[in-house]
Amino acid sequence: MKKILALLMCFVTLCSCGGEVDSQRDRLVTMEKASVIPVSGEETSADVEVSHKLNYKVQKAIWISYIDLADMLTGKSCEEFRENFSQACDNALSIGCNTLYVHVRPFGDAIYDSTLYPASRYITGVAGEQGCFDPLEVMIQTAHDKGLSFHAWINPLRCENEECFQNYDDSFLLKKWYDEEYEFEIEVTGFLHGDHTERYCRNGEEIGDKYFCTYGCPVNKNGYGICSKTMMMLYPIMEAVRSGGDLTKIGGDSKYTKTIVCPDGCVMFRLTAKPTGKENFHTGGFWKEP
Repeated sequence: MKKILALLMCFVTLCSCGGEVDSQRDRLVTMEKASVIPVSGEETSADVEVSHKLNYKVQKAIWISYIDLADMLTGKSCEEFRENFSQACDNALSIGCNTLYVHVRPFGDAIYDSTLYPASRYITGVAGEQGCFDPLEVMIQTAHDKGLSFHAWINPLRCENEECFQNYDDSFLLKKWYDEEYEFEIEVTGFLHGDHTERYCRNGEEIGDKYFCTYGCPVNKNGYGICSKTMMMLYPIMEAVRSGGDLTKIGGDSKYTKTIVCPDGCVMFRLTAKPTGKENFHTGGFWKEP
């Protein structure tokens, strides 16, 4: 019995040692820098500083969102931001991280110098206003100086709100995507039966309520959307206008105005299209890389 217990003790001891060795090996692999590799396709002339990658075989990463960056970056000088981001890097290192994933395009904008996307409001506090330094350049340099791998985190589809878009320069590609050739207003003009909305309209429409949109779904001034059933009726009418159609051909009051009744037969809406003078970028084919 004593021999069996001794064998078991030896087995447990060996297993625990093996686990410690594996842990140490993982730690070494984690902290081992990958070879520094020139970026593929980068110019390598003597006049151009070659960019390099810094990656790890095993990543222990942390996410830094635009919300985190706001306190570090917005309205700060280059040196202030460098100091703030340096502290963030030290914090990441202190908990064993070797890699950063940093939000650089949160809302179709850019927390870096770009000719395609407008400057994020998180740089200076004003949407579309570029600061006097490139935050991305500062972050990459600071992270690499501390041995941290840096990866840019982008949201390719999420866009800004109306107010921010109006501050963007028309030259930015994103603004061209956003600027539609028509604006639409949908107003509640009456009820087919009765004279009030209680126990009548599930969306609580009142006469005089207005919704607005370009290509997105119509919302009112408080940000609430129009009835989903009504939207099914509005969409083909909007597409007819976008395609150059004349709404009088389908019972409209004018080329750009038509009254409809919601699918439940309750509420009457008047849709009015207003040309913006913008170009329809879909004409001749979908968007292509410049």
